[in-house]
Amino acid sequence: MKLRDYIARRLLLLIPTIIGVTLVTFLLTNLMPGNPVRLLLGERAASPETIAALEAQYGLDRPLYIRYFVYLRNLFMGDLGMAIHTPFPVSTEIMARLPATIELGVTALVLATIVGIAVGIISAVRSNRLSDHVSRVFALTGVSMPVFWLGLMLLLLFYYRLGWLPGMGRLSVSIGLEHITGLHTIDAILTGNLTAFVDAVKHLILPAFCLSWLEMAMIMRITRSSMLEVIRQDYIRTARSKGLRERVVIYRHALRNAMIPTITIVGLSVGALLGGAVLTETVFAWPGIGSFMVESISFKDIPVVLGITVVLAFANIFSNLIVDILYGVLDPRVRYG
Repeated sequence: MKLRDYIARRLLLLIPTIIGVTLVTFLLTNLMPGNPVRLLLGERAASPETIAALEAQYGLDRPLYIRYFVYLRNLFMGDLGMAIHTPFPVSTEIMARLPATIELGVTALVLATIVGIAVGIISAVRSNRLSDHVSRVFALTGVSMPVFWLGLMLLLLFYYRLGWLPGMGRLSVSIGLEHITGLHTIDAILTGNLTAFVDAVKHLILPAFCLSWLEMAMIMRITRSSMLEVIRQDYIRTARSKGLRERVVIYRHALRNAMIPTITIVGLSVGALLGGAVLTETVFAWPGIGSFMVESISFKDIPVVLGITVVLAFANIFSNLIVDILYGVLDPRVRYG
């Protein structure tokens, strides 16, 4: 099967995937106690007539199955609906907050990938030495520590105790920045605003490190295991016997074959980082779609919750597709079937 046909088949699988994801999310959200209109207006703030009018406006007076099929029809037409607790369409609200999540997620992914692969390689090359033992303890700590607890400890140490780094938001209130892409670091570079760039990077450090911690540990463990397996192969011993430098053996011959399992973890990390951003953004008051989703759940804003879920589902699907394509680039033996 050609790569083009494989990609087309994978994209067709988007349809049942989106239906399944939205159906589960729709049912679970509707099982939550409370009426979104009453939560919005307050129990005593509006008359029954006002509540009934708003329920009719948002379609909440219809049977559950009809509401779902209407939502599904609108979704495939590109309409995510109207948010209940804000006066704007869901797509507008998501697009306004998506750059913040992308900036945080990409920074965390780059940090986790670079540090995880580097530490994993060092740990494998220096197996059973002090550096290997230290990195294994680091990995065990990373996969065991809750994200929200790590975030609170980072805030307590670096923001409250030491005062080295800012703790909340994306940019200091006193600093102005012209918005072009919505990514503060990129916008600061494009406008030549060095002060805003430094401040935006400082705001990124704590949440990005917190978000990347788990994935960093996972990437390190997988890279170490894969490298250990590869460097014990016959062709690696043959390369060493030819007198090649150790650096050439490791980085030219071993690393490429060891990267296939690592790429799988990196690809899966895209979805994990976006999902983990819900907790991280809440702890650090980061104005992305994760914190907006928590806010929307408290208001039982079903259209917003569904819209963000669809965005996360698309991110997972496309990241997995890219990983599958990279398999063929790294290993010519891979065939798409």
